[in-house]
Amino acid sequence: MGQLMNSIEAYFAIESGPCFILGNGPSLNNYDLSLLNPNNSITMNRSWKVLPGAKYHCNTMDITSVQNTPQNIIFLGPEEDAVGASVLRKIKCPVILVQMGTVKPSRLRPKRLKLSIPSRLDLRNGWSQSHCGVFALACAWWLGYNPIFLLGYDGYGYHYITDRYKLIGRLPPHELQTRQYRQYAKLLEGEVEVYNCNKDNVYEVHPYMSFDEALGM
Repeated sequence: MGQLMNSIEAYFAIESGPCFILGNGPSLNNYDLSLLNPNNSITMNRSWKVLPGAKYHCNTMDITSVQNTPQNIIFLGPEEDAVGASVLRKIKCPVILVQMGTVKPSRLRPKRLKLSIPSRLDLRNGWSQSHCGVFALACAWWLGYNPIFLLGYDGYGYHYITDRYKLIGRLPPHELQTRQYRQYAKLLEGEVEVYNCNKDNVYEVHPYMSFDEALGM
């Protein structure tokens, strides 16, 4: 696509209408994902495998693992050079940079737009939380989607594919991530409608809506 990553600033409120975010919880297996429209869907981590071609993919790990499938990659990293130029040349879709919260303010990209939003919702200030599900929700709000429907947002630390988490149980970091999620959800109150399509989730902050009902919105 090119040598430079796009700025997240250029993507503020460019979308509208409903959006589905695919998490990584095992309840993701309960839905017929073939019914989803990739053009209003966001994937994260490994859920890109079950919905190739999603409009956006939130990536906080190895960007090369998804380089050919999404329409856009929202990459969480310190700066543009976090991904080498040779890798960027191979990626077939735009890469949008959200800088990490550990970056010094002087190294953050300059802001060109004046936005009347709370500072903690401004992705240009860097993102410090460790929960990719929260990051994807933040990106969906930033992009302008409303309402937002959550699939596979269980919060138990297990994934929709068999992995080591099922053997050792819920990991302590997921307790922290649950608190992070609840804190961020409070920031979105009055900003956007968010529904969880899994009634049995540990977050307990969003109203439940069935998958079928969400598809009809």
